[in-house]
Amino acid sequence: MKMFSLLMTGVFACGLLGCGNPSTAPAKTPAAPVIKAQPDPAKAPDFYKGDLSWREIEYILHSSSVGRIISFGEQYPYSVPVSFVYFEGKVVIHSSPRGTKINNIKKNQSVCFAVDRYNEREGWASINIFGQASVVADPARKGELMAKFEAAYTASPDMVETAVAKMQFKPVDVPVAMIEIAPDKIANRVLSVPRDWLLKFPYIAGQIPGENVLPTGAHGASTKPMPAELIDWTLYSCSAGRLDTLAAGYPDSTPVNYAYFDGKVYVHSRNYGSKVTNISKDQRVAFSVDRFNKERWLSVNVSGTARLITDPAEMALLMNKYTVAFNTTEIDKIPEAVKAVIAPEERINKSVGRMAEKMVLIEITPNQITGRMNNVKLNVVKLPYTLKDNLRPEQE
Repeated sequence: MKMFSLLMTGVFACGLLGCGNPSTAPAKTPAAPVIKAQPDPAKAPDFYKGDLSWREIEYILHSSSVGRIISFGEQYPYSVPVSFVYFEGKVVIHSSPRGTKINNIKKNQSVCFAVDRYNEREGWASINIFGQASVVADPARKGELMAKFEAAYTASPDMVETAVAKMQFKPVDVPVAMIEIAPDKIANRVLSVPRDWLLKFPYIAGQIPGENVLPTGAHGASTKPMPAELIDWTLYSCSAGRLDTLAAGYPDSTPVNYAYFDGKVYVHSRNYGSKVTNISKDQRVAFSVDRFNKERWLSVNVSGTARLITDPAEMALLMNKYTVAFNTTEIDKIPEAVKAVIAPEERINKSVGRMAEKMVLIEITPNQITGRMNNVKLNVVKLPYTLKDNLRPEQE
């Protein structure tokens, strides 16, 4: 069980994702990227708190095009991936005029908007924007936002604000919703995660099984529900997602590592932090996973009840299964591999017993699992996973 020992060793180094996994690293693990403090020429607003400078925050938002909006649903947090732009201090989303997120926003404008950005050299940045979302109805304002959205979406990070300022626009009355999010507070965390630690890296999926072509709609894109087998594949084939919890004022969202087995989602975490505090007060949660390649964008949402597992004996058995599911890359073999785990070794019992005071295993029992696949054309330069582009702006 060498993999388990290495997993346990690295878990607390990965506070942002909840459970880093160095078990797949080569004999000589490459040095993790290092985030160094840099002078900030731009003054951060009072509502921002985080690891990065305000200039870096705006650069990441300008260089990203995919995020998640989390709203208050009828029972659970409701999370949906969206294309977005950031300019003039606000997040702007282009959306269908109907749907659950629109209904939720009309009932409660308080939302969380989450953006992830990863670069192997510099680390993994996670930004949460808590604020008030509004569905724009005024034709003049809608026309302005639609024109600026197009300009910002295609502009390079350092030219977004300039491109937006030059944009000409006119009132429009079309069946499209424009959503504005004005920040009340922004939080950020950065984690250095070497690529070798994540065997089933999120986002880039390579070959997606099943049908590879969706019918093209009138506007060049098509969306449809995912079949059950593709939902299972998406959950089994990935190792990182977002855990959304209910909190006072706004929904909260945390990027986490996870394993999916026995029909449930398991998240390995420290026993403190906002997600643990929120779950201890309200067990209703949502969990989401995104995967995409050049042809397809897959999104799976799990709504259900979370349980905080702290009993060392129960945790030992589940962590043994967790490790198997987390590290097995042959997706079709995961169920049988997990089933074969009947009891953990005695030394794993002792190891978990020593660490039980510092860790918790979060078990999510689904009430509903939904998935959608979309063939919308994405701006590949501004996807969450990047190698060629900087995570942060070049320092002068």
